[in-house]
Amino acid sequence: MKYRFLTDIKQPKAIKKLTISQLKVLAEEIRHFLLHSVARTGGHLSSNLGTIELTLALHYVFDSPKDPIIWDVGHQAYTHKILTGRMDRFDSLRQADGLSGFLKRSESEHDVFGAGHASTSLSAAFGFAYANQKLGRDSTTIAVIGDGALTGGMAYEALNLIGDQGQRMLIIVNDNEMSIAKNVGALNRSLTNLRTYRGYTGLKQTVQKVTGKGAMTHLANLKTALRHMVLPNSLFESLGAKYFGPVDGHNLDELIPLLRRLKELPGPMVLHTVTIKGKGYTQAESQPEFYHGVGTFVIEEGMTNSAKEDFSAFYGQTLLQMAKDDPRIIAITAAMPSGTGLADFSKELPNQFLDVGIAEENAVTMAAALALQGLRPYVTIYSTFLQRAFDQMLHDVALQNANVVFCIDRSGIVGQDGETHQGVYGTGYLSLIPGLTVFSPKDRHEFKRMLEASRQFQGPLAILYPRDSAIDLNQDETDLLLPERIGQGSRILLVGYGRMVRILHQVKERLPFEVDILNHRLVLPIRHDVLTDMFKDYDHIHVYEEAIYHGSLAEKLKAVHPQIELQTLPMEFIPQGLIPDILEKYGLGPNAITYELTKRYG
Repeated sequence: MKYRFLTDIKQPKAIKKLTISQLKVLAEEIRHFLLHSVARTGGHLSSNLGTIELTLALHYVFDSPKDPIIWDVGHQAYTHKILTGRMDRFDSLRQADGLSGFLKRSESEHDVFGAGHASTSLSAAFGFAYANQKLGRDSTTIAVIGDGALTGGMAYEALNLIGDQGQRMLIIVNDNEMSIAKNVGALNRSLTNLRTYRGYTGLKQTVQKVTGKGAMTHLANLKTALRHMVLPNSLFESLGAKYFGPVDGHNLDELIPLLRRLKELPGPMVLHTVTIKGKGYTQAESQPEFYHGVGTFVIEEGMTNSAKEDFSAFYGQTLLQMAKDDPRIIAITAAMPSGTGLADFSKELPNQFLDVGIAEENAVTMAAALALQGLRPYVTIYSTFLQRAFDQMLHDVALQNANVVFCIDRSGIVGQDGETHQGVYGTGYLSLIPGLTVFSPKDRHEFKRMLEASRQFQGPLAILYPRDSAIDLNQDETDLLLPERIGQGSRILLVGYGRMVRILHQVKERLPFEVDILNHRLVLPIRHDVLTDMFKDYDHIHVYEEAIYHGSLAEKLKAVHPQIELQTLPMEFIPQGLIPDILEKYGLGPNAITYELTKRYG
């Protein structure tokens, strides 16, 4: 496709020279470019195809970065990146040293607030609006938040503050799930147009003079009651924000004039836009969740739903079979049923499944209550998102010794999602919780044993597992509460857990000399009595851990057994890239470990 306008767009001000008709052409050019670019690199597809016109309208009306635009999560901001001069970097999207899949302050002055987690935009936008007012800057702060992110409690905490303080802000509620009836939409468009014209205020004043304050109050009450009957605005207006919409988020003829009028209004405003995930690509429109985060694919053929047995999928199927035999089991997730392998569980056992939305804190406290009532909750959340519920794990679960099982997906390096999603802090924050037992399986067979054991486990239990394929290394049946020794007779011992055990197996096969492996599958608590006896058999002990040093198993082992040597991740944010490449970079890949051991002992 030959682009008429797209290749000339280097900064947002360039689109202000275009007519609305030309903007529509540009929107289709962007849609074509994004589809073909993401098909080559992978990335977030359906969400970005759904926000093209909305992004164009915002940059057309407002002046970024003077008018800061804050995107919740940021996974839907690819068009924003294109308009702010990063189109020529899209071939490096989510790759090492390449363009981030999220907003990143170091990339552009237009990325005013970075994020990778949901429900942060409203709090951040209030901070920008408050600061700009204090500093005397004439600007409008815009927050773009999806209906999914509005399930997070942090968003409502921010709304409460926004309505109370009254700074000028525009909150775009990008609704790509709800279906708005035509009659409601038409009625509301008329009311929205009326309420945004300056003449509306004058009309109210005129009516008040003619009818008196008492009659005006009755009319206002009637108008409010009618509006609340037919419009989904009562929550926002009760919190002090003017509500407008819903409006078609793909209709530039409607969006742009409306945004221009809203730009002139004071105080906090909410604009409800309705968009279609995956718009313009039939496969993504019909399966938006499947095309949410994609790898490379052929556009004409679409993605193939190949059944790969990763740890998430294996977990979901195993828990499903367990739950069919045990009605006490309740699977809990925070808006990630597919990502955590629980999609089939949710369909087959809906009465034993709870999706709390993007509300990790709620999930954990609720699970504590379920456990205290005799149920067996399995809280299934990515490591990076469970960070948000640390207090609830400590205060509501551990302090009460509740029988909650935390199944912590994406533990360790996750790869292309980068700094915001790396699950390398899990061991550290879990180690701060008294009474918590932590397992990490090396393979599928061991994972199944841990899940089966969890049904009768007393007290809080966490199981860490990586973003990786689920294979079987062996059929070990030894006590899960003790480390598993693989091989015996060498004077060199390599210690790891989880994915590192698989990597150490590869190292063992490559080395020109013998080493033993210790699968430290019980990450916490540490059995120092057992380890002390075992370590006596070795001259050299090396611990490899896919976690930052502080709070790690390695740190705790070193404190009691100073002779051991360690390789962990540094105390820094780990950038994006392919998982094997990142592990090699930090000395935890099979090539790096083999090289260092061969150089030392070979």
